[in-house]
Amino acid sequence: MSNDLHIQPPKIIVTTAAIFLVVFAAFGVIKLFNEIKRGEFIGQEFDRVNTIVVSGEGRVEAKPDIALLVIDVLSKGVRIDSVQDENTRKMNAVISYIKEQGIADGDIQTTSYTTRPAYDYPDGASRFLGYLVDQQIKIKLRDFSKIGTILDQVVAKGANGVPDLRFDIDEKEELQAQARGEAIEQARDKAKELAKQLGVDLVRISSFSENSGPYYPEPMYARAEMMKSASFDSAPIIEPGQTEITSNVTIVYEIK
Repeated sequence: MSNDLHIQPPKIIVTTAAIFLVVFAAFGVIKLFNEIKRGEFIGQEFDRVNTIVVSGEGRVEAKPDIALLVIDVLSKGVRIDSVQDENTRKMNAVISYIKEQGIADGDIQTTSYTTRPAYDYPDGASRFLGYLVDQQIKIKLRDFSKIGTILDQVVAKGANGVPDLRFDIDEKEELQAQARGEAIEQARDKAKELAKQLGVDLVRISSFSENSGPYYPEPMYARAEMMKSASFDSAPIIEPGQTEITSNVTIVYEIK
């Protein structure tokens, strides 16, 4: 019978040593790879790209073909159900009148409907006054000859006023493209002139960006108090004026 004694190292020591060897080997491989990559560029220079940046602006004016009106109906009272019923009745009368003027359902949109309590604060104390129900619709009007009459009649039907009236162009994509084309042409001319003055050649466009948007005339406002206090022999005449479409571009040219 053999009495030889075999002593084995603890398992945790073997595992730790194996992990250490793997990590050390990986570190060595990464370091070697980086050294090789660094050696590829020794004695070489990175290509340097020279550029110039130019901007251009294009503007196109056109006569608006739609009017956007926001009509407001506000009701007040102590009982919430009565206030809601009154507000609904008035707004339905307004919408019925608008449809009678030939405005399509798709050109009428409810934009807000809010119900809230109203309070007064005499001497810092809260006093309940009742409830407010406020409903607004936005209509798109294509026949400008009806604007004045509608402004007058919606108040007679129960609206409190027209807090927003502005003019716009329904399909402005073609005008936007025209403004963009003018802006690009202006930027291109600037780049050619600048390259000539600097004694360099334009190679290609390396980047392009655009910031564009329509600029509206000053919005008009028609409040119920103003309209009710005035005695119109005829409906007010509303002039749409002009709408301006703009495009601002920035172009970066590579030069040599």
